Amino acid sequence: MVVVLKKTRHVPAMRIALAILGAGVLWVGCGGDEGESKPLSTTQFVPSTSTNNAGGATTKTNAGPYDYKQLKKRVSAEPQMMGTNKIYRLYHFVGTNRFTGIARHNSTNGWFQMYRIEHGLMDGYVYKKFPRTTNYIHRIFYLRGLKNGREYSWHKNGKLKLQGEWTNGVRTGKWFLWHDDGTTNRVDSYSNGKYLGKHKLFVSEGLKRQWRAADLRKFYVVQAQPQAIIQKAFGSPDKIIKGNNWIYYGVRVSDAIPGQNTATMIFTLQKGKVTAVNFAR
Repeated sequence: MVVVLKKTRHVPAMRIALAILGAGVLWVGCGGDEGESKPLSTTQFVPSTSTNNAGGATTKTNAGPYDYKQLKKRVSAEPQMMGTNKIYRLYHFVGTNRFTGIARHNSTNGWFQMYRIEHGLMDGYVYKKFPRTTNYIHRIFYLRGLKNGREYSWHKNGKLKLQGEWTNGVRTGKWFLWHDDGTTNRVDSYSNGKYLGKHKLFVSEGLKRQWRAADLRKFYVVQAQPQAIIQKAFGSPDKIIKGNNWIYYGVRVSDAIPGQNTATMIFTLQKGKVTAVNFAR
């Protein structure tokens, strides 16, 4: 049965559903075992088709989260202010109205992503995980459409892969990356969204060492090293072009560029193995 709720100043059904969602998010904290994937709420809100009731909602009880594929995204025409930041927020629509409720996205890779939308804005925790597992893949918090607080990502074995901080939609502070064995991959520094470079205390061993171009080519190309060995030595690349060109800036190479002791290094990969190492200014 479908019940249509007219818009009033008090919407108890919506508040109850959002309260249930909040409790659900706290319950499914990092590492909790959910067994079968359970929806964060048993109530689904779908905006009314009335053009005079943009905040109204049709309630389906026991319907579960709304399918992500049925949502349409549009960018707002006017910027919104969040602190000192002017942000063009991303809105989520069904038809012409802003959506309020729980959205769930099922990937072809087997994982699912679930998040809450409040009047067209992502609001609350967004998390990604595989069904019937205790390990999360990714978790982040949104406040009125903007990323705020800490973002986390995990390796398949459950070890932490990434941790960083957001403030009103921009990166800030130190961003840590780890290998799947728990060792540090790299640490980047940000200030109000501006990238300041790798943190000097956590530079990978490959970036600290002085290399010869011939030695790099001999070790990585001739022996066709896998990309995991690159990451182990140099950390995650500063940039990836077309998926198979990994770029590292400021590598200490004595004979790559005449008159320079550092160079930009490009690893070219085919089927996960190094096929070429090139250098640029």
